Amino acid sequence: MGFVLSSCGIQHIIIINDLKSYESSFDPEFCDGLVERINLFNVECEPKVEIVDCG
Repeated sequence: MGFVLSSCGIQHIIIINDLKSYESSFDPEFCDGLVERINLFNVECEPKVEIVDCG
């Protein structure tokens, strides 16, 4: 079961949903964590997700 939860497809869906959440809140702490997760995802998975500018 752990493999299913950590699959690239599931991670991609979670990241996309979190990007939508960030776009409505612009919380800088949430953004920092999201960028870290996107970087890890991009190392291990396809398609690559564009890094968010937390600026």
